[in-house]
Amino acid sequence: MPPPRMLWDSATFRVTRKAAFGGTRKKLFAWFSKAADDGNLAAQSKLGFLYWGGRGVSKDSNKAYFWTVLARARGDQGNKDLAAVLSSGMSRKQATTIEQQADIWLHDHQPHAKPGAGRYN
Repeated sequence: MPPPRMLWDSATFRVTRKAAFGGTRKKLFAWFSKAADDGNLAAQSKLGFLYWGGRGVSKDSNKAYFWTVLARARGDQGNKDLAAVLSSGMSRKQATTIEQQADIWLHDHQPHAKPGAGRYN
């Protein structure tokens, strides 16, 4: 099975998915989850979309927003519109709580990162 890093190369994505995972979205989701937990920025961004669309996992706006703001805090700008869509469907308190959870994740996983509220949207 290929290492998780290979999943992020868009040219090999379809081949990797079919060859390594038999094309199942649940197995692919599991690999993205592992890579995201290990700090892979592309996987973190992708998890936001997977949770939002319910691909390989049940739809979950809170988890979609968590992974989206986490990826944005780490420099990913590709999901800016998704962050706005997700936050518009929740209360400010709910969004703030999720943003704080992302800050905690950053603190725990990247001690030199300096997260701060208000930069996610």
